[in-house]
Amino acid sequence: TIDPAPAALAASLAVVAARQAEADRVRTVAAAAEAKVAAEARKARRMFPDRPIVPARPHTLEGIDESEFPVIDNFAMQLRDSTFSGLQLTFVGGKDSGFRANFPYWDHADAKLRHMTPEDRMLGTRHEPFCDGDQGWEIVIWQSGDKVCVLQGQSDQATPAFSYHSAFRVTRESYDRAWVDVLQQARDTGQAFDRLEDAFADPLRVKHLVLGHQGLNELPDDFSRFRNLETLNAYLNNLTCLPDDIGHLTKLRDIDLRFNRIAELPESFQNLVNLKSINLAENAISTIPSWIASMTSLTVFFVPGCPVPERQRADLFRRRPDIEIDHERSPHR
Repeated sequence: TIDPAPAALAASLAVVAARQAEADRVRTVAAAAEAKVAAEARKARRMFPDRPIVPARPHTLEGIDESEFPVIDNFAMQLRDSTFSGLQLTFVGGKDSGFRANFPYWDHADAKLRHMTPEDRMLGTRHEPFCDGDQGWEIVIWQSGDKVCVLQGQSDQATPAFSYHSAFRVTRESYDRAWVDVLQQARDTGQAFDRLEDAFADPLRVKHLVLGHQGLNELPDDFSRFRNLETLNAYLNNLTCLPDDIGHLTKLRDIDLRFNRIAELPESFQNLVNLKSINLAENAISTIPSWIASMTSLTVFFVPGCPVPERQRADLFRRRPDIEIDHERSPHR
């Protein structure tokens, strides 16, 4: 009589081993996909270090047949002015040279494009496409043969669901030519700068300074040379004060100084007659100057996370209920 126990045990062990091997395979595939996503994110962050990036995900192009995309002629890239975000990179083409796609969350694109080269073009492969996104918006760009394919639409970050509203192809030659042209446009006509040394080379041309997250300890004393400055973005630095001559920049409309260490505003600040908004969240501001209430153009004096006494916040809101001070005191609530 043959004892069936060893054979049954061997069969059970074989099943366990097979399941373990499959689990190991799945983990290996997942790890590879994760590494691929991380590499794409690092590449994207080098290009756009100052804003969130949605890297290309492995499922992005599944089921998509680019041969069905229309081929667009007269393709060009342009820098178009937007009301609140400066110049934005826009793709146009077709018989009417109409809108095809854009980068709606890339504010003041000319500041970054000024330093880019033809080799920095936004282009990937089908397996590793260039992909950028923010707040549900997403654009995917890759090369297929002698064509460059572009998809733009909305994505659901919680699921693999994508809804694209723009899909087209252009020749690689026209894509490269458009990229070179828009880089030159940024250098020739751009008014936003993200490097102070470049801005000081042509100070009267500067309308927007994009200096966020640069480790700045101070702004230069001759800051008033930027007489046409309209927006100043210097968030997430180590600033402890503002230049005394900032009050000479009477065209300033918007200032973003979040996440610094600024303790007080210079007296000249009250001379900024066109200032509409200043964001001082997470600074060391402990006192609201009395003259803030007299700045008639001001609608946002944002100070959440600052050690400003409650009575001062309440007093400013009582005197100027049209000014947004923090999340609790806003005319929009």
